[in-house]
Formats: sequence, structure tokens, C-alpha cells
Amino acid sequence: MLRYIHGTDYQQFDHILFAAAVQAQFPGTQVNSEGDNADLGTPGFVTVDLPDADQAAVLAILTSALPVAIAAQQLSQAKAAMNAAIMAGADQLRAQMMADYSDLEQSSFPYQLADAQAWTKDNTATTPWLSAMASARGTTVAVLAPKVIANDAAWTALAGKIIGQQQAYQDQVTAATTVDAVNAINPAYQTS
Repeated sequence: MLRYIHGTDYQQFDHILFAAAVQAQFPGTQVNSEGDNADLGTPGFVTVDLPDADQAAVLAILTSALPVAIAAQQLSQAKAAMNAAIMAGADQLRAQMMADYSDLEQSSFPYQLADAQAWTKDNTATTPWLSAMASARGTTVAVLAPKVIANDAAWTALAGKIIGQQQAYQDQVTAATTVDAVNAINPAYQTS
């Protein structure tokens, strides 16, 4: 945070937002900062060289444009945080549902499904994944193929429901126009 020095009066503000507000109202205006040392907690000062050296214009920025810019920044930050929470919730739910499957097994799901679908269409089809799995488990492809297809259908329906909820929460974030509206969003996923 920096301070705008005006005689003996000063106000604290976000320098980047202040500079943007000054530039928006007075294109080409030079905004300089000096002496800022956030690590030591000592604000510096800012000089604003307006074409007409109008101090009232700078004070107007501090009292009108800057609060709007700060509110926009706060809303943007709140939205980013809520979107991160929404995605983390969906990812956490997925992790819980996949806890019983190793990463290796999860990576094989598309291949298992391809084998199961091929075998279902033609029980003489080559099924390298399911054949190896069935052999190692002491069962048959005929037993595994329907299970793989049923598991895929169940997972697809559940994942679709979770993704739909995630996107609905994200739509709420996009539509929110205030920090309070963003904070009112409660991403509580339902699986049933």
C-alpha cells in the first residue's frame, strides 16, 4: 500500500488500482511512486502529474474511481477463490470415489471398456486387457466384460451429475455481481 501525499493529509490505497484509475480518467498522466517498502510496512508516496495539476481531480479519483476499482478487484478475487473451491470440491469427490482404484487401474479404464465393448459385439474379438485380467483373477472375459460396461455406465452418470453441479455453481459465480453474492454460493455436491 502507498500513500497519496497532499500537504499533511494522506490516504492509503492500492497503488496499481490508483494508477489505473488515474490513467482511465486522464490518459497519458504520469503516476510515480517512491519509497514504498511493503516488507518493512512503510508506505511511500505517489506523485501525480496532471496536465492541469488539478489536485481536486486526484482527490475525486480517490473518492470515486478508486473505490469502484477496489470493489471490482475484490469481486474478481472472491470469484477466483470460489471457483477454486468449486473445482476442489468436485476433485475431492472424484478422489473419494476412486479411492479403491490404483492409478494404474484408473489409467486402464478406457482400454478395459474398449475390450468389453468389442467382446460384447463379438465374443471372439481380441481382448488383450480383459484377457490378461481374467487370467490373473481366475475368471473369464465373459464375466468381466459386463461388469466393466456396467461400471462405466454408472461412473458416466455420476461424473456427469458432478460436472453438471460444478458448472451450475460456476454459472452462479459468473452471474454474481457482489462479493456477498459470491460468498453465498455453497458448493455442496450431491451424488444421489
